[in-house]
Amino acid sequence: MCEEFWQPGFTDADDQSRYYSVIGDLLKQNRSAKGFSERTVCDYLQITPEQLQKFENGETAIPLWYFVRLCHILQINYNCRNVYFP
Repeated sequence: MCEEFWQPGFTDADDQSRYYSVIGDLLKQNRSAKGFSERTVCDYLQITPEQLQKFENGETAIPLWYFVRLCHILQINYNCRNVYFP
Protein backbone atom coordinates (compact mmCIF):
# COMPACT_ATOMS: atom_id res chain seq x y z
CA MET A 1 0.00 0.00 0.00
CA CYS A 2 1.02 3.61 0.40
CA GLU A 3 3.39 2.93 3.27
CA GLU A 4 5.19 0.34 1.15
CA PHE A 5 5.75 2.78 -1.69
CA TRP A 6 6.40 5.95 0.23
CA GLN A 7 9.80 5.84 1.86
CA PRO A 8 11.73 8.80 3.28
CA GLY A 9 13.28 10.24 0.15
CA PHE A 10 13.29 8.62 -3.25
CA THR A 11 15.82 6.03 -4.30
CA ASP A 12 16.17 7.59 -7.73
CA ALA A 13 14.56 9.95 -10.23
CA ASP A 14 12.46 7.10 -11.67
CA ASP A 15 10.71 6.57 -8.32
CA GLN A 16 9.93 10.26 -8.09
CA SER A 17 8.65 10.39 -11.67
CA ARG A 18 6.53 7.27 -11.12
CA TYR A 19 4.99 8.77 -8.00
CA TYR A 20 4.06 12.01 -9.81
CA SER A 21 2.61 10.04 -12.72
CA VAL A 22 0.44 7.82 -10.52
CA ILE A 23 -0.94 10.76 -8.54
CA GLY A 24 -1.54 12.82 -11.70
CA ASP A 25 -3.27 9.93 -13.42
CA LEU A 26 -5.56 9.34 -10.44
CA LEU A 27 -6.50 13.03 -10.39
CA LYS A 28 -7.13 13.10 -14.15
CA GLN A 29 -9.29 9.96 -14.02
CA ASN A 30 -11.36 11.38 -11.18
CA ARG A 31 -11.72 14.77 -12.90
CA SER A 32 -12.96 13.12 -16.10
CA ALA A 33 -15.24 10.68 -14.29
CA LYS A 34 -16.92 13.50 -12.37
CA GLY A 35 -17.41 15.60 -15.50
CA PHE A 36 -15.10 18.48 -14.62
CA SER A 37 -13.46 20.23 -17.54
CA GLU A 38 -9.85 21.34 -17.39
CA ARG A 39 -11.08 24.94 -17.50
CA THR A 40 -13.36 24.47 -14.47
CA VAL A 41 -10.56 22.99 -12.39
CA CYS A 42 -8.07 25.63 -13.57
CA ASP A 43 -10.45 28.42 -12.64
CA TYR A 44 -10.98 26.88 -9.20
CA LEU A 45 -7.23 26.53 -8.60
CA GLN A 46 -6.37 29.76 -10.41
CA ILE A 47 -3.76 28.06 -12.59
CA THR A 48 -3.25 27.72 -16.33
CA PRO A 49 -4.43 24.68 -18.31
CA GLU A 50 -0.78 23.99 -19.10
CA GLN A 51 0.04 23.75 -15.40
CA LEU A 52 -2.87 21.38 -14.77
CA GLN A 53 -1.73 19.20 -17.67
CA LYS A 54 1.77 19.05 -16.17
CA PHE A 55 0.29 17.91 -12.85
CA GLU A 56 -1.95 15.30 -14.51
CA ASN A 57 0.82 13.99 -16.76
CA GLY A 58 3.26 13.67 -13.88
CA GLU A 59 5.70 16.18 -15.38
CA THR A 60 5.58 18.42 -12.30
CA ALA A 61 5.09 17.77 -8.61
CA ILE A 62 1.74 18.98 -7.33
CA PRO A 63 2.22 21.43 -4.47
CA LEU A 64 0.36 20.30 -1.38
CA TRP A 65 -2.00 23.30 -1.44
CA TYR A 66 -3.16 22.42 -4.97
CA PHE A 67 -3.37 18.73 -4.17
CA VAL A 68 -5.66 19.33 -1.19
CA ARG A 69 -7.84 21.71 -3.19
CA LEU A 70 -8.03 19.24 -6.10
CA CYS A 71 -9.08 16.48 -3.72
CA HIS A 72 -11.72 18.81 -2.29
CA ILE A 73 -13.29 19.77 -5.62
CA LEU A 74 -13.12 16.17 -6.90
CA GLN A 75 -14.36 14.77 -3.57
CA ILE A 76 -11.36 12.46 -3.19
CA ASN A 77 -10.32 11.17 0.22
CA TYR A 78 -6.58 11.80 0.27
CA ASN A 79 -5.99 9.56 3.27
CA CYS A 80 -2.84 7.66 2.33
CA ARG A 81 -4.28 4.33 3.49
CA ASN A 82 -6.86 4.44 0.68
CA VAL A 83 -4.38 4.90 -2.16
CA TYR A 84 -2.95 2.00 -4.14
CA PHE A 85 0.24 2.43 -6.12
CA PRO A 86 0.59 -0.27 -8.77
